Amino acid sequence: MPFHTFFGVGLFVMAVATAEMGITEKLVWTDNYSSGIPEGNMGNSLGLCLVVFAFLIVFITTHSAYKRQPLPEELPSQPLN
Repeated sequence: MPFHTFFGVGLFVMAVATAEMGITEKLVWTDNYSSGIPEGNMGNSLGLCLVVFAFLIVFITTHSAYKRQPLPEELPSQPLN
């Protein structure tokens, strides 16, 4: 189901981008963000963790070595001719 994977990954990436924009907007409107306040460091760390998490999820989802192999009962049966 390549379409299912494609749209699922696209939706996930858009959700992560939305979260990143929300964190950025919160930090930009915080007073004294440029002076290195602890809230800014926490937001930056959370943003970095989100990006790393998203990269790992997209990598695992699209890499063929991590795809589930079909069980024997899921394989089509062959005729006994």
